[in-house]
Amino acid sequence: MNRQRLALASAAVTLAVSGLCIVPTSAITPVACGKPVAAANGTHGPVLCPGGAPNKEMRSWLVKSAPHVMALKAVTTDAQIREAACSDVALENATGPLVTDAYTYQYARYNWKGKHLRPAVFDMRLGVEFDCGRD
Repeated sequence: MNRQRLALASAAVTLAVSGLCIVPTSAITPVACGKPVAAANGTHGPVLCPGGAPNKEMRSWLVKSAPHVMALKAVTTDAQIREAACSDVALENATGPLVTDAYTYQYARYNWKGKHLRPAVFDMRLGVEFDCGRD
């Protein structure tokens, strides 16, 4: 048993020293699939490309519109998502649909499936259950 541990430790050190250490990630690389086009409700799209990857051409626009949601990382809690969404809704130029677009982008980018609310459910809960007006 000690020999196995020693062998594993030795292999880990060898990989780290050689720079071959591979860190698993579930993030999906955004791809370009169209410049943002304005919609009637003040949002822009497409947020997602036909294959489901986030549209990288939307990123800068979404960062301006919903900076707190766009600052979320792969590992985040529901409480952090709620706080970010409420912070963005409080911004002068943000609306529920804009914040939902940013959440949709991040949901796809970090492959949150099964970990957090689906974007359609997020949109419905944003104004009701999140209760951003009262903290």
